[in-house]
Amino acid sequence: NLLGKYESLSSHITVTKKNPDVYPTFASQYTSENVSNNSLVVECGDKSRYIAYDDIYLTDIDYTTYSYVYSFDGEGAITSAIDYVVADELPKIYALAGHGESALPTEFQTQIEKENMELESFSLLNTYSIPADADTLLLYAPQSDLSQEEADLLGDYLEDGGKLLVFAGPTQNGT
Repeated sequence: NLLGKYESLSSHITVTKKNPDVYPTFASQYTSENVSNNSLVVECGDKSRYIAYDDIYLTDIDYTTYSYVYSFDGEGAITSAIDYVVADELPKIYALAGHGESALPTEFQTQIEKENMELESFSLLNTYSIPADADTLLLYAPQSDLSQEEADLLGDYLEDGGKLLVFAGPTQNGT
């Protein structure tokens, strides 16, 4: 039903159903994963994105009741895939490294991917400029201070219209 709604709302969307029993090799041109029934492929030109059944129907565990919680994210997964295949360029986020930064939480990384943003690690310690293709810089829970040179680079980047997202934890003993 959801795919029918997408198709009826846009003349640019065509839904084609392929039975994996009849077309056993169809999915292999899009993914090397084991494709289950009711999975999707969104394609536009040379770009495509495979959407696994498990990305549409989500399963989580509620540890307070020791039961499964099911949810439907078909619209989110399909819309994200459409956005990905029609976009000429994806926004690029550079996660700063070199100051003992904590690892990004899996849920946060998953959401960045779902929003079709590229995430790449970058260190200010061995460069004199921020990459020109940086749409946003991310500083996640650094354990040590930035040098004055690094702070100046970030300041110049921000003054030129750059974006910086900082996640920092509580200070220790007021420092």
